[in-house]
Amino acid sequence: MAYISVSKPYRWSPRVFPTIPRTLNPSSTFNLLRFFTTTDDSVPVSVSSVDQNPNPVPGPEENVEPRVIQRTPRGNFRNPEKIEDVICRMMASRAWTTRLQNSIRALVPEFDNSLVWNVLHSAKNSEHALQFFRWVERAGLVRHDRDTHLKMIEILGRASKLNHARCILFDMPEKGVEWDEELFVLMIESYGKAGIVQESVKIFQKMKELGVERTVESYDALFKVIMRRGRYMMAKRYFNAMLNEGIEPTRHTYNLMIWGFFLSLRLETAKRFYEDMKCRGISPDVVTYNTMINGYNRFKMMDEAEKLFTEMKGRNIAPTVISYTTMVKGYVSVGRVDDGLRLFDEMKSFGIKPNDVTYTTLLPGLCDAEKMPEARSILKEMVEKHIAPKDNSIFMKLLTCQCKSSNLDAATDVLKAMIRLSIPTEAGHYGVLIENFCKAEDYDQAIKLLDKLIEKEIILRPQSSLDMEPSAYNPMIQYLCKHGQTGKAEIFFRQLMKKGVLDSVAFNNLLCGHSKEGNPDSAFEILKIMDRRGVSRDADSYKLLIKSSLNKGEPADAKTALDSMVEAGHLPDSSLFRSVMESLFEDGRVQTASRVMKSMVEKGVKENMDLVAKILEALLMRGHVEEALGRIDLFMHNGCSLDFDSLLSVLCEKGKTIAALKLLDFALERDYTIDFSSYDKVLDALLAAGKTLNAYSILCKIMEKGGASDWSSCADLIKSLNQEGNTKQADILSRMIKGEEKSHLFHPLPLLLSDEDVLGFAPDLKLVGNLPFSVDSAQLTDLFEGAGNVEMVEVIYDKTAGRSRGFGFVTMSSVEEVEAAAQQFNGYELEGRALRMNAGPPPPRREDSSFRGDSSFRVNRGGGSFGSANCVHVGNLAWGVDDLALENLFSEQGKVMEARVVYDRESGRSRGFGFVTYSSAEEVNSAVEYLNGIDLKGRPL
Repeated sequence: MAYISVSKPYRWSPRVFPTIPRTLNPSSTFNLLRFFTTTDDSVPVSVSSVDQNPNPVPGPEENVEPRVIQRTPRGNFRNPEKIEDVICRMMASRAWTTRLQNSIRALVPEFDNSLVWNVLHSAKNSEHALQFFRWVERAGLVRHDRDTHLKMIEILGRASKLNHARCILFDMPEKGVEWDEELFVLMIESYGKAGIVQESVKIFQKMKELGVERTVESYDALFKVIMRRGRYMMAKRYFNAMLNEGIEPTRHTYNLMIWGFFLSLRLETAKRFYEDMKCRGISPDVVTYNTMINGYNRFKMMDEAEKLFTEMKGRNIAPTVISYTTMVKGYVSVGRVDDGLRLFDEMKSFGIKPNDVTYTTLLPGLCDAEKMPEARSILKEMVEKHIAPKDNSIFMKLLTCQCKSSNLDAATDVLKAMIRLSIPTEAGHYGVLIENFCKAEDYDQAIKLLDKLIEKEIILRPQSSLDMEPSAYNPMIQYLCKHGQTGKAEIFFRQLMKKGVLDSVAFNNLLCGHSKEGNPDSAFEILKIMDRRGVSRDADSYKLLIKSSLNKGEPADAKTALDSMVEAGHLPDSSLFRSVMESLFEDGRVQTASRVMKSMVEKGVKENMDLVAKILEALLMRGHVEEALGRIDLFMHNGCSLDFDSLLSVLCEKGKTIAALKLLDFALERDYTIDFSSYDKVLDALLAAGKTLNAYSILCKIMEKGGASDWSSCADLIKSLNQEGNTKQADILSRMIKGEEKSHLFHPLPLLLSDEDVLGFAPDLKLVGNLPFSVDSAQLTDLFEGAGNVEMVEVIYDKTAGRSRGFGFVTMSSVEEVEAAAQQFNGYELEGRALRMNAGPPPPRREDSSFRGDSSFRVNRGGGSFGSANCVHVGNLAWGVDDLALENLFSEQGKVMEARVVYDRESGRSRGFGFVTYSSAEEVNSAVEYLNGIDLKGRPL
């Protein structure tokens, strides 16, 4: 490929000696070459090697044959760098300072206008050119001539620095440089390109004031500027002024005027000027015909355009590629695509090569006319010639139309053509193909396209403007999730999410896919994202997630999904509730199953009562009596029926007398139906366990409620009361049986004894004395569990000092376990102190009693503990939660008397649970209701 240099030839200054001897010192030759090739700021030139005598006298050295140095050529010969290029490179890489100016002076001893023009032409930007232009003038290095002024104005006009260009233009006379028309024409055009028509007009008028001759060239420049902005009336006035000045318009003038009138949609005016042009004897040329044809196309007047096209060929004016393209564009605009194709073929038959505008004009018309085979053929031709269209949006139209015609192979060729033409593909292009391949059930091809889309991260390209539609990605995600490729679907959708896509259908498909593939952890991650971003969730997705968690043996996760399903407003069916409760129950998570049971009843589901009875029984057996009673109360309020007799019978058989006592008392207070035989079983169990005062108290309540008083073991109870010193109670019971006292006069003992009832404690209660002050209830529980089933432990604290008083109470399930504990731990050394096991009063239960929130424990069979009256047990605490954080959270539900996190004595770290004491039972219930399951530092309570 050949190149033509536009730089002016550099004229050497006369100061440089023109005569150079034929034979030079090698070193001097090297220095001279360095003058052209070095990249240093300054290159010293040796003048000693240049003969200063114009008529040299041959010396003896001329007879000596010069030594020839052989060099092995390496690569192509490198042309020496031009001086103007060196100066431009220096200006581009260094700041414009005095040091740079000195370097340029050292490089060029003397400047001339040719060198200045070349430097201005080669400058990287307009700022460098302007600095250099002003510097050489102010430094007195050169006086600018007309050409350098013209070049500088051209550069500034191209950079829209029009004020600088204007100043340079009007300062020219002061420098002794005369104006000419070309300079002003350049300024007019520069202002026109910047869209400042008024300044162009002012410059044009200034020419007359300054005495600069205005020819048709000046008028043409002005017409082009004002017509581009639609000022056709102004153009007509100046055209008349031109005629009045005696300036004859040229063909170019008429072409500009006709073009402008058509641009302003002034058809009749354009036609009139066209006729005037011919009247003046100016024959139209190909540009005129092209302008007229294009103007008729704007008005959909293809008949007139065809006449002009025929007339042009009749005058032996060869149509150009613009002529044919304009005609094709006109045919396409009026729906005559066949005529456009005919003209396209004619154009190629005459050897006129279509350009990118021709293809861009024809292809949309073929798509609109549904001539897709022809469109495919033309696209193939474009690829072979490597001609890219002007408008890349045509590819989306081609893709859509080829898919609409069910030719997916041709649609794939469109995508390949984009790649071969180096046109960036976008997610929208792939989306059209993927959508149609999915509709055609050709999922293999769709997956191949998806793999490319994911691999090249086309979705995430910042310059992408065509995004995938839901109709494209949803079928693909659904297919992948149904066929065991949910991981790939998630990678794909996460890229879409980064572009702001939050499609609920896609989310639920991913949720179902992970659940079906047995990946509940991944499904939960998707669920969390949906929850954070407020995406709606389907009931079917939840069902699959719950079943997946259950199949994997993770009932806790299934319960979490069930809770989320309820929160989302979906009602699980009874079978779903049952499967979760059964799984939790079999896993030993009775309390969690109880919470699911509570949710089920609150939602109005009254099935699965056989499982409900099992869960209630397990709660009572494990010592979670208060929770079980709360659940029973909820069931009864919601119209559910429970078999109290069966529960009481099981509790009595398994020795859970305290639980049976509380359940019976609960039923009596609410007047629930209880069989008389259940009364007898509870009373017999209490008497057998030695809990005579408890038996006396509940018997009094039974009789007060109208229950039977013919209990066969009444005499044994009276005898036991007398033996234990409770003669007053024995006497009252005897008179009650004989009918000497009315039930409303009786004052039975409370089920939980107060501090004054020190004479009537149960035999399964032991006082533990001489405790170390650092031992709390949790440590005492761990110790006594070695002797049997511990029901309750309480260390007594001083209410003012807040420290242990050195003793506590341990309640075991039976008298035998108490005796075993006494034998095992009486005298047992704990932290240097020997424990003393004595019979003593039960723990205090009044509000003014001196105990702390974590001093009292009811212990379940598994060894865990929960709070006493008005005390909430808080489990699953994060390791970073301390007393203050616990108090701050629970103070929202009432007045917190004390909040305490239980710590391990040896390691000093939290044991993961704690206790919060309220001032009333209502506050306790409120806290359990609203804070159960709440997230605290990443863990649900």
